[in-house]
Amino acid sequence: MFICSMRMSKKKMLAIFILLIVVVAGVIFLITGRSQDGKSSENKVSLNVASDEDVAKYVKSFGWEITEPAEEIVDVSVPLEFNDVYENYNALQKKQGFDLEPYKGSAAQRYTFAVLNYPDYPENIKADVIVCKQRIIAADICSVEINGFMHEMNRKENT
Repeated sequence: MFICSMRMSKKKMLAIFILLIVVVAGVIFLITGRSQDGKSSENKVSLNVASDEDVAKYVKSFGWEITEPAEEIVDVSVPLEFNDVYENYNALQKKQGFDLEPYKGSAAQRYTFAVLNYPDYPENIKADVIVCKQRIIAADICSVEINGFMHEMNRKENT
């Protein structure tokens, strides 16, 4: 059986205490540097919006050039029951960290902007952002042509 006793000076105790604080601060920094879906939050624009300009700033943060102000701001309602279309739309939203389930039955606003720099599509591309109680709850990029498409609000270089 070994008994070991150590004597620490106040300087060593202070150094250990400071080291402990630095480690805790580093862990907090790493945790807060992650988005809700666990991915590194490269997009530092807040989901909380107080104005139309904040919504436009969110879209532009992904590299999209858009018309300002929004072409259209429409009151919408998230349905209480999702049909296949809303289930598919919510699956798209979940890919980017949103989920419309908690907003079922809520009133919201849809902001629509024309996208001016979508690769190989000079027109008919829109950015839609849905806001509920001053918080972005959904977003997408879509083509309004007959055989159009819709995808998450990813950066243009990823399209």
